[in-house]
Amino acid sequence: MHQSINGHLRTDGGEHDGLSERVERFGLGVSLMILIGGVGGVIAAWGLQDVGGVAIMVGLGVGFILSPLAGLLLLRR
Repeated sequence: MHQSINGHLRTDGGEHDGLSERVERFGLGVSLMILIGGVGGVIAAWGLQDVGGVAIMVGLGVGFILSPLAGLLLLRR
């Protein structure tokens, strides 16, 4: 294999290992916030039985809106 191609096909990850870990942590924060929003919506729907479906949608909406912030907070940690 040509030398320049061989240099680009490293299998150790190199400089991308740190980036991959950061992306995983950001994704974890986003996922956790959406999950927390959904669980909060279910709890609110259970407590406020008159507006059950609306409470779940509001909880998920808040989770989706705040998810990038949670991802950034987890990334900074």
